[in-house]
Amino acid sequence: MRPHRLQLHALGPYAGEVDIDFDPLTADGLFLIHGPTGAGKTFLLDALCFALYGEVPGARNRDTLRSDHAEPDAHPWIELEFSSQGARYRVHRVPMHERRSRRGTGTTQQPSKATLARLDGGAWVPVAEKVTDVNQAVTHLLGLTAVQFQQVILLPQGRFEQVLRADNATREQLLQKLFDTELYARAAAWLDHEAKRRRLDVAAGERELATLRRQAADRWHTLVADGAVDA
Repeated sequence: MRPHRLQLHALGPYAGEVDIDFDPLTADGLFLIHGPTGAGKTFLLDALCFALYGEVPGARNRDTLRSDHAEPDAHPWIELEFSSQGARYRVHRVPMHERRSRRGTGTTQQPSKATLARLDGGAWVPVAEKVTDVNQAVTHLLGLTAVQFQQVILLPQGRFEQVLRADNATREQLLQKLFDTELYARAAAWLDHEAKRRRLDVAAGERELATLRRQAADRWHTLVADGAVDA
């Protein structure tokens, strides 16, 4: 997965709109996100994860992402353009948030929304238009679940030791996803199956040979007893 452009509005520490074009940055192969404490560096990574999966790592709550600094009528949203499996996609999300009621006082809760589109011939073609469908489509495109993406790609602060101390099954699953070892797993399974089959064939051959030897010995003793051959 390669991010191309991240846009967001009224989310986290950002009261207004933020527009980040990753292409000029990734042209050099490596770039650094830096700034003073509290500037919103970590939130940009959280926003990337939320745009893809509708989830945020660490202790943040996905349902409280709307910026406290935004205007009361500000509409929170996020949009990410990215490439995966040879195609370009655009995912758009609106987090669950409270909107000021149009009638009287108080607020009205707005549900989360999500859409996913693929660029085809210069036009965006819808792929999924429900939160659950978008989540499933992104998981399929990236080959990682939200948890795996956070552990492998966006390791949250303070979680490195947790990954190192994960049980063998969890680490194995992560490494299989990260290094795409499914081909080798299938090859190992085939070799194991072939080895078992060959061992069974050898065992069957040895049993058949032992049977033939016994039959030959019995036949020999019979011939000797009948005087057909000299002992």
